[in-house]
Amino acid sequence: MVFNIGIDLGTTNSAMAVYDDESESVQMVENFSGDPTTPSVVQVLEDDVIVGKDALANQERYPDRTLARTKRDMGSDTTYEIDGTEYPPQRVAGYILQKLKEDAEESEFGDDVDGAVITVPYYFGGSARQATEDAGTKFADLSVFRLMNEPTAACYAYGYQEESDETLFVYDLGGGTFDATLVEVTEDEIDVIDSNGDDELGGENFDDELYEFAREELIDRGASDPNESKHTKATLREKVKETKEQLSGREDAAIAYQADDFYEVELSRSEFHDLTQDLVDKTISLTEELFDDGDYEVDDIDNVLLVGGSTRMHHVQDAVEEFFGMEPSTDTNPDQVVAKGAALEAAQYDPEGGNLPTQSITDILSHSLGVETHNDDGPNQFDPILEKGADLPNRETKPYGNPDETEQNLIVNVIQGEADEANHEDNEELGRFVLEDVPGDTKLNVEFYVKEDATLDVTAEAENRDIEGGINISDGIGLTQEEAGRIKEETQDYTSKAVQRREADAETDD
Repeated sequence: MVFNIGIDLGTTNSAMAVYDDESESVQMVENFSGDPTTPSVVQVLEDDVIVGKDALANQERYPDRTLARTKRDMGSDTTYEIDGTEYPPQRVAGYILQKLKEDAEESEFGDDVDGAVITVPYYFGGSARQATEDAGTKFADLSVFRLMNEPTAACYAYGYQEESDETLFVYDLGGGTFDATLVEVTEDEIDVIDSNGDDELGGENFDDELYEFAREELIDRGASDPNESKHTKATLREKVKETKEQLSGREDAAIAYQADDFYEVELSRSEFHDLTQDLVDKTISLTEELFDDGDYEVDDIDNVLLVGGSTRMHHVQDAVEEFFGMEPSTDTNPDQVVAKGAALEAAQYDPEGGNLPTQSITDILSHSLGVETHNDDGPNQFDPILEKGADLPNRETKPYGNPDETEQNLIVNVIQGEADEANHEDNEELGRFVLEDVPGDTKLNVEFYVKEDATLDVTAEAENRDIEGGINISDGIGLTQEEAGRIKEETQDYTSKAVQRREADAETDD
């Protein structure tokens, strides 16, 4: 039997789920070991690649061959070298997705996986989304129906389970990212209102703080610096993670470490909270920004949904409860709810499905989209056309023109981000095309059309002149580096300027 799955591709752990048409319920798909989650760890040996629990168990033995936390590098130029071979993050993710697919096909649910919906953090930019898409399609031989924002997937699963009308706040603290999302949920619709977050803040940061604490304690006691070798660093880091997890169920624990001697670093839950409270405070500040900048008040929230394994930490739960004045919902498993939401969406792509869930999803843009302009403030300015938080799908047009009176070649450079300077490091170039021989008096209408699946069409057309161009930016608003490089190479020979913003009520040029 062919079936579709939902995949939560996490920084620390990954999970998969399936919608069971007969029982009209969502079920977790256990991996080959019988576990509902799989560690997002890959080990590249000389004659084999190991993924999951076995790779995690052997990381102290093979620290130079173990790849973990790579989700944070998705969409970047980062690579990991093993035996002279460079592994980009999407290749590592491909190994994980391939493992999940194989385990699903060995499960009770069917013989072949037709395709999947894969979740990503809300704050993933275009390149990171493209890299995730490539991990599935190019490296795991997996059809990817769509990428779905993690908070949206969580609300989908919650709304299907509860069947109630609520204003939800999703506090999503995973292994590597944090998303804070405001959502209206009804029986018929999931409407994402606003979201904020940090794609470099997650449970791994808590591990880092605890690791540095333990390292300094060990050095003070005469132990050699664990950072002196990858083996000792991996050993201590694994002990730190174990201790952090123990403190979710106990008031105190000890970090056991064997090096030149045996050491125990005792730690209470309150001490751990003190060490990492600044990280929790940062998530609350990001949460508070949503209410400061938006139309909703904290009192408007009916329920708070905790998502991600890192929300099991007591001081995280306490901070959320204090901010909202209510105890967060315990009706969903934070480790499974995202995968279950993705499975509900994946069920929509089954042409033979019967009793499918019917909630529609209105998602929003995670970053503003616009063009580079040359205006009174100078060149290299970013002018948003679709603002962050705009509903999907969406279409918007703005007028532009030639910044000079003489005929020019003009670049329409598509930018994603929030910084005022187009080439700011926090912005991202998604693509570009050139309009040739544009007279100085020409009015250009530039249209951005972002679709429900987050693909983007950009077109530019001159009024009353035979000048037009465009580009399609697909796979979650992102280009591969190869495609981006090709486009840049094709346009670098032009002596071109960016378009100039015109007033919206400018007269049409004849």
